[in-house]
Amino acid sequence: MELRGVKRINLIPPDRRRRIAETRCAAAWLRFTIVYTTLLATGLVIVRAAAGPQGADTGAQLGDARTRAETIRTEASSLRAQITALTTDLRRASRVRQQPDWSALFALASSHLGDRVVLTRFALENREAGDHVLTIRGIARGQQAVTYYLLAMERSDVFSTVRLVEQRRAGSGELSDVDFSIECVVVEGGSP
Repeated sequence: MELRGVKRINLIPPDRRRRIAETRCAAAWLRFTIVYTTLLATGLVIVRAAAGPQGADTGAQLGDARTRAETIRTEASSLRAQITALTTDLRRASRVRQQPDWSALFALASSHLGDRVVLTRFALENREAGDHVLTIRGIARGQQAVTYYLLAMERSDVFSTVRLVEQRRAGSGELSDVDFSIECVVVEGGSP
C-alpha cells in the first residue's frame, strides 16, 4: 500500500536492481522462445505430414510425425519446468527488491566508530512525513569523540540531517565517558 506524500527509499544497490531487471527480461524471452519454437515445430510437422514425398508410405510418415510431436512435447515439458524455476526465482528477487538493505545503513554507522566510540543501540523508524530516521545511541570517551562521530556521519551522502539529540556525562574528570543519542534522517535514494 502506498500512501500519499510518502517518499520511497531504495537502498538496494543499482547493480542488484539491474540484475533483477535482466532476469525478468531473460524469463520473458525464454517464454517467447518456447511458445515460438512449439508453434514452429507443430507447423512444420503439419506441413510435412500434408506434403510428404510422393509414393511414400503414409503410415510411416504418420509414425515419424508422431515421434517428432512426442519429442517436441518432451522438450516443451522441460522448458515449462525451466520457466517455472525462473518464475520462482523472479518472484523471490521481486520480494527482495522491495525491501531495502538496511544492513548497509548499519554498517555505515559502525564504520565511523574509531576506538573512542561504542554504539549501544540502533532504532530505525518511519516518520509521518515519510522520512526514515535512524536513531543511534552510544558511549564515547569524551565530548570530542562524540563531535568527530557526528561530523563523520554528516559527511556521508546517506543522511540529509544529522543532529545530536542528547548527551550527558557518565562519569567525572577530564576524560569522562559521554552517553549520546544522534538522529539521522535518511536521504531518499541515498547509498552508503
